[in-house]
Amino acid sequence: MNNPILSVIIPVYNVRLYLKECLDSVLNQTYQNMEIICVDDGSTDGSSIILDEYTHRDNRVKVVHKANEGLVSARKAGIMLAKGRYITYVDSDDWIDKEMFQELMHLIEYYNADVVTSGCVREYGECKTPDGDMLSSGLYFGESIHKDFHERMVVYKPFFGQNIKVSLVGKIFRRDLIEEYQMKVDNIITVGEDSAVTYPCLLAAKTVYVSGLNLYHYRMRRGSVADTKVVNQEMALVALQRLLYGEFSKHKNEICNATEQSRAISLFNRLVIMPETVIRIEDEKIKPFCNASIRDRIVIYGAGRFGRRFYKYLIDNGANIVAVVDQNVSEGIIPIGKLKELEFDKVLIAVLKSNLVFEITDLLKENGVAESVISTIEI
Repeated sequence: MNNPILSVIIPVYNVRLYLKECLDSVLNQTYQNMEIICVDDGSTDGSSIILDEYTHRDNRVKVVHKANEGLVSARKAGIMLAKGRYITYVDSDDWIDKEMFQELMHLIEYYNADVVTSGCVREYGECKTPDGDMLSSGLYFGESIHKDFHERMVVYKPFFGQNIKVSLVGKIFRRDLIEEYQMKVDNIITVGEDSAVTYPCLLAAKTVYVSGLNLYHYRMRRGSVADTKVVNQEMALVALQRLLYGEFSKHKNEICNATEQSRAISLFNRLVIMPETVIRIEDEKIKPFCNASIRDRIVIYGAGRFGRRFYKYLIDNGANIVAVVDQNVSEGIIPIGKLKELEFDKVLIAVLKSNLVFEITDLLKENGVAESVISTIEI
């Protein structure tokens, strides 16, 4: 297609088992005026062969093979090849609803928006959890984009939350907007790659449409890009923090809490990747958790990235971990109903998003856990 309106960029790295489902979900969209740019970032598992096969099946599919340089580099390579007036990303181990692009393209063109957003459904085996934007659906522009959107897109009390999902996927951007900010991201940023682009774009946007839909399917799996060990973690985190502070500070006259927002985002990424640089034991207290001691019999709620790293940190520091609880039960993880059978002093909620912390707190209380026993992050 010579003049596509939408460019779909799919970075690919060793996802052979999931790649066909992803590509088929994009090719089978009811919206057709698009090009699909697949950036093979040095795959070694046969993903490259699958990509080349798809170029023969549909002339909208373009593939570039390159050396492995990471997600930021792959996204930049895709943008440099893109011809569309609008840009969207799809992760190569995810998939999307058949009507996703038609729904979002209608909104972005009808309202002449800079960005249109969709939430997602988190897919973990048989467990499907809607995870949508928390702001009211509709168009934000003029005064409302500062007061009702920028001021509220990041929750920073008691810690961190996303009223607008930070993910680059599930959104469509005006090309000149995202091109500027994607190309500014240093390739060394191997953590928080989405926040390094999404937040600067949203801050610079003059019109944003929040669809209120959950049309993107995010596959939660061990071994995914978001779950692998990061090289040069400290350098990546410092670079991300510097970028975010710089971008938010440009808007401090428009957003009264710009500094707090950027600080919360930076701390969130640091806790996910290097929690040992934030968590500490002082006078036997586990900081920044409230009212928790290393001498307590501890239950950890949360077996995600942060929960697993937090568990290891506490074990390495001699903590007595009674159990790990999560809604996604697997080996070594127990359901919340089993807490009634255990003796413990504290339940530490090892979850980093404010809205989920509130939900989990209510769920624990419904299962007989006293509020005084529940400990959460306080920063």
